[in-house]
Amino acid sequence: MIESPAAVLPGRRAHTDSTVRTIAFVTLWLSLLLVTYWWVADGGVQELGGWATGLTSLGRLTGLLAAALLLAQVVLMARVPMLEAAYGQDQLARIHRLTGFTSFNLMLAHLVMITWGYAAGELGRTPAMLWDLTVDYPGMLLAVAGVPVPERADERQGSTAPDPVRVVASPAPVRVPRRRTGFAAPAVDR
Repeated sequence: MIESPAAVLPGRRAHTDSTVRTIAFVTLWLSLLLVTYWWVADGGVQELGGWATGLTSLGRLTGLLAAALLLAQVVLMARVPMLEAAYGQDQLARIHRLTGFTSFNLMLAHLVMITWGYAAGELGRTPAMLWDLTVDYPGMLLAVAGVPVPERADERQGSTAPDPVRVVASPAPVRVPRRRTGFAAPAVDR
């Protein structure tokens, strides 16, 4: 009987997993530092001097960080063999979930701070500015369509009818099909 290399050298496998985890951790932090460097190099820190420019500048930073974390989310769920061997799929899913919440909160902060900053820091002008940004700026309608719509209360109570607005206007995942099929359900051709 031939033994697998992992069975022969269990210490080596543990060392490889540890190295992969360290590289993944450092890569994530380097990507966050890189986008922060881009923000600083573009004058982000200097813009913190004024109220409106400070809001806009912090909004840009939160948008950059959210984008970097969204990319990390894709990598976490891409089933990269080395990452899956080092962390396990369950741990990757937990990290993916935490990264998703963090990224979503940063995206919301980006939306609020950019809009409020463009409204010259005046809270009363913010709704009109949000409308102007959405309608007049290129690509913003697509960005709004990509924002997840909260699930309705009757969905949490077990209704199988998804919100029509979510199905039509948002590519956000709907929880109802996942509840019915489970995570690893095979695709069925009908």
